[in-house]
This record gives sequence, C-alpha cells and structure tokens, in this order.
Amino acid sequence: MTTANLYDCHWLIAYEALEQGWLPSRNSNDYVGADSFFAILRAHGVRFYGAGLTEAASFFMYSED
Repeated sequence: MTTANLYDCHWLIAYEALEQGWLPSRNSNDYVGADSFFAILRAHGVRFYGAGLTEAASFFMYSED
C-alpha cells in the first residue's frame, strides 16, 4: 500500500491496515504519517474498526432509547 491508496475507493482499508498493523506498507514507508490529512486522524487516535466494537444482529434492532 502507498499514499495513493489513501485517495482511492479503498482508502479505509489502506488507513486501518497500517494503523491496526494488519498489513505492512510497500517499501516499509509510513504513508499515513507522511500524508497531512491522514496524519491528523492518527494524531487524534481515529479508528473505524476496533476490538471493542460489536456488530448489531439486525438494523431493525435500532432504538431511539
């Protein structure tokens, strides 16, 4: 993965794969840290996937409560 992958349709996996340690970057470059926008997300600890997150069994389980 490279910086260019942060700006295509698979940007989310490109960001999370490096931040979560799921996949290495091409040439071992820190393409997230090198990008001014995505470096801000990293600095604020932004994650879209996490171990503590759980999947809802159904969209119909949504409640305003």
